[in-house]
Amino acid sequence: MDLEPEIDLITWFYLPPIESIVIEVFQDFSTLPAGYRVLPRGQNGVPPISYSVENLPAGVTFEAETFQLEGMIESPGVYAVVYVAVDSTGEEIRAPFAIQVTGDTTPPEPATGLNFLDVEDSGSEV
Repeated sequence: MDLEPEIDLITWFYLPPIESIVIEVFQDFSTLPAGYRVLPRGQNGVPPISYSVENLPAGVTFEAETFQLEGMIESPGVYAVVYVAVDSTGEEIRAPFAIQVTGDTTPPEPATGLNFLDVEDSGSEV
């Protein structure tokens, strides 16, 4: 008798690893490549799955519907955050990662839109 071995495939609920994000002070998350501002979806969980991010720095939000980080950070530093996914059975996965903010804290000067046509004539000859 030829018996095939029975293989039991075990699946588990998991989040892919998240790389640290490096961003400049006052840089908007929307300027980053999608791989850094869009967080991954949980794999093999029982739907629906809810998502949140803990310990986000001031100025940054997480939009669970689009999996995107949004906003900008005004203070340099390294922020330890945790991405959390919970499936309908209550199983929770936590994926820690860091947001490293670098650069000068002086806000950028707003563009003035000044051009040579905006300069008043002083009446003196050169």
